[in-house]
Amino acid sequence: YRPARLAVSEAYDALSVYVDQVADEVDRTLLLSSRALPAQIPIVRAALENTRIVLARLRQGRPGTSRRGDQLIVLAEAADQIFGHIVGVAETIETIPRLQRDPYVEVAVIEALHGIAKTLRGIAADVESEKDTEGIDITWNGSAIRERMATLESRDDPGVAAVHYLHAATIFDRAAQYGDVASNTVTSLNGGS
Repeated sequence: YRPARLAVSEAYDALSVYVDQVADEVDRTLLLSSRALPAQIPIVRAALENTRIVLARLRQGRPGTSRRGDQLIVLAEAADQIFGHIVGVAETIETIPRLQRDPYVEVAVIEALHGIAKTLRGIAADVESEKDTEGIDITWNGSAIRERMATLESRDDPGVAAVHYLHAATIFDRAAQYGDVASNTVTSLNGGS
């Protein structure tokens, strides 16, 4: 299972770099109107595809499934889902007209993105290590965005931006569920409870 573990770990590492790039881009585009797609997108796609290939090869010639193989598949699928969710957050934030974007709210977006990247790096390390590890706590979700939006709504009408920020918060909540699945799965994969 070592090649599969390494492939899954590489996918999580590539995804963590992408999430950091998205955070940097959200921060940068708050002040500038131009947008640059993170360079990591094709690397993440390639890493996810490589993971699928390695996992498919792992199953060739084996009757039935194995617990470890299934856990690695769950981890790969969770990475794929988190990737899609982060792309969704990036696109949601980008659709907010620049003059309506709010730095106060976007700090919460950037903090959530950095929390996700940290989680992904931890999962990558745990998958590769094959050692019994403590579970990774998922401390990020969309709640900080909703809290900041609540204080803005009491001051004035935030307009179209509110819809997009609240949508991003919902996407973060769903991504956190996949992060929790990945954290629990890697703990179980490595022999933890």
